[in-house]
Amino acid sequence: MNPWLIFTLAAFAAAVLYAAARALHTYYHWRGTRLVVCPETRDYASVTINAKQAALKSLEGKNYLRLEDCNRWQEREKCAEPCLNQIVESADGCLVRTYVDNFYRGKHCAICRKPFLDVGWTEHLPAAIDDNGNTVTWDRVPVPQLPKFLTSHMPVCWDCHVAATFRRQHSDMVTDRPWQH
Repeated sequence: MNPWLIFTLAAFAAAVLYAAARALHTYYHWRGTRLVVCPETRDYASVTINAKQAALKSLEGKNYLRLEDCNRWQEREKCAEPCLNQIVESADGCLVRTYVDNFYRGKHCAICRKPFLDVGWTEHLPAAIDDNGNTVTWDRVPVPQLPKFLTSHMPVCWDCHVAATFRRQHSDMVTDRPWQH
């Protein structure tokens, strides 16, 4: 076989692999729900980037960044997407996941005092407790309300959340006894 043909095929294969790796990286970088402050309303908004289109455009060597969805569009229609600057300029891209990680990092469960070492994205999600003793996992809170929720609640581990929920829903089946040392 001709060495030039082998070289050309190898170079072509390398270029295809590089483009595919770039597209895959672009897709994974831009996927996920993000929390931004809407420049028009000054309220928090939940947005998603069109990661698929960004990945496809990266195959052409182009940078493409457009919103796929925004919770404000129902009432304000599509906008000029000025919030994209916040996402690009933010080190974490305004990802909700990072926002939640930062809330729990270095804290202890408000009930059992167990430290939060990792949020555990594939396991049981941690929760938070309000002044009335009601617990809720953070993923049940609408994304635009997360900042207010996380500042008004204390972090709670999954185990304590389950116990508190059971106690609240089945109080007739629970007997509380004073703690003895």
